[in-house]
Amino acid sequence: MRLEKFNGISYSAKVSNYFQRLKDDAAVLNEVSILQSLRHPNILQVHDFFEEKEIFYIPMEYLAGGNIFGMIVQRNQFTEKDARDLAECLLDATKYIHECDIAHRDLKPQNLLIQDPSDNNTLKVADFGFAKRVYAPNCLRTRLGTPTYVAPEVLASKPYGKIIFFVISRIAFTKLFSLFMTFR
Repeated sequence: MRLEKFNGISYSAKVSNYFQRLKDDAAVLNEVSILQSLRHPNILQVHDFFEEKEIFYIPMEYLAGGNIFGMIVQRNQFTEKDARDLAECLLDATKYIHECDIAHRDLKPQNLLIQDPSDNNTLKVADFGFAKRVYAPNCLRTRLGTPTYVAPEVLASKPYGKIIFFVISRIAFTKLFSLFMTFR
C-alpha cells in the first residue's frame, strides 16, 4: 500500500489484519523490532509501527523501482558492472545484518527491492518476516525459506547460523550474471 504524507514524501505500509494477527502477532513484532534496529542504506527502513483494534500498520520507505528483475527488464540491457554493483550492495547489506547478529533466512530476488531503477546502488533488502536474532553459532533449526535459495544445511535439517554465502552466490551467479549474459 502506498501512502502520501502531508509533506509530499511517499511511504508504503505493510498491513496485517485481525485474521492474520491471530497467528502472526509475534512474527510481526519480531520483524518490526529487527527492522527498527537496522540502519543501513541497503536495507528497507521502517519509519513507525502502530496498531488499531484489528490491524497492525508498519509505515516504511516507498521503493518505486520494484524488485531487481523488474528493473533489469525495464533497462533492456544489463552489464557486468550492473551485476557487480548489485552484488556489492547485497554483500554489504548482508555483512551489516550479520554484524548485528541477525539471520535474514529468506534472501531471494523478490526480496531485493530497488528505490530508483536507474541507480544500482539503491538496492534494498526487504521482508524480514523470517529473520531471527542469532545468539550462538548454529542455534537455528527451523526449515524455512524459498526452496530454490535455501542453503543445503537448512534442507538437511542440520543446525545453522547466519548462512549467507550459498544464498548470495545463488542469487548473484545464477540470476544476476545469467541475466547479464542474456542481455549481451
